Amino acid sequence: MQRAAPTGTEIELGIYSLTDISPGDTGSQRVHDIVDYGVFADQSGLDVFGVGEHHSPRFEVSSPAVVLAAVAAGTSSIILTSAVSVISVLDPVRLHQDLAQLDLVSGGRAEITAGRSAYAEPFEIFGVGTELYDEAFAEKLDLLRTIGAKGDVMDGAVPSLV
Repeated sequence: MQRAAPTGTEIELGIYSLTDISPGDTGSQRVHDIVDYGVFADQSGLDVFGVGEHHSPRFEVSSPAVVLAAVAAGTSSIILTSAVSVISVLDPVRLHQDLAQLDLVSGGRAEITAGRSAYAEPFEIFGVGTELYDEAFAEKLDLLRTIGAKGDVMDGAVPSLV
């Protein structure tokens, strides 16, 4: 779903979780906490809730769309976004499909926040050399924008790209 950007007089307020794990946390409990935070953010009237994508044992969520779908089940108005999707190492088609499905599940409240990783782990895991950092980002972001502009990958569901 394409939504209008805030005008110069509007402010959107949101919160995101990088999904870091504290000593003593279990993965299951951390994910349940994050879902609860998203529901609470919606109940509190915030505009946006984001879940970070990480591919490191220091963080719990590697697939924000899955966790955000759980948040969608307990919310009604908050915008749900990845914070961020590491576009440099991901398949843009799959990323778009995952967030398009979230857009359908959430009633049009999904957004993709695409970015770069500050960590080397995703590049190693997905086999993308860090020497291709800028090139991979530019190429995959261009493909993601092209897919989003066409809107035909998943039955017309088109999450916003921010």
